Amino acid sequence: MSRIAVIRTSPHKNGNTNLLVDKFIEGTKESGNEVVDVNLNNYRLNYCMGCYGTDNPSACTVTGKCWQADDANTICDIIRECDALVFATPIYFYSVSGQMKVLLDRSLQLYGASYKFKDIYLITCCEAKKDTAIDGAIKTLEGWIACMPGTRIAGTLCGTGVLAPGSISEQNGILKKAVELGKQA
Repeated sequence: MSRIAVIRTSPHKNGNTNLLVDKFIEGTKESGNEVVDVNLNNYRLNYCMGCYGTDNPSACTVTGKCWQADDANTICDIIRECDALVFATPIYFYSVSGQMKVLLDRSLQLYGASYKFKDIYLITCCEAKKDTAIDGAIKTLEGWIACMPGTRIAGTLCGTGVLAPGSISEQNGILKKAVELGKQA
């Protein structure tokens, strides 16, 4: 049994990205895995203050924790202890949501630290109808992965051609793919 952290970065509780990741979670649980479901809407995250590389003795890469009084340390502790990691984000301007980007920046405390996760999944939805709409999000995630030795993108899934909240539920094919990807995690 693996412990899988799902990081939801959509601002819409019943939005397409969250509905798609619900199906992924369904498949993951069917395979007997434990899911830690983290919805960033329930946490407070400030922007990264860029202490890394400065003479600040409180920098997260020195102390292992961020000095800011928000929820970044809690989320990073969850990420650090999971066996696999799933980022779920809507595609905005052909990239990740701002919420996801802020979390990636704030997870700098994981750089050079120990963590369990190896496999990383990316689940997205977008209005664009082209499969290439996910390319910018993948590139952003690859930049983060390049700083996390031993990790890799193990799978991606993009629900395309959806805008109105809930419209992904009309696409049975992609919902089934989400369940199957979850079973593989």
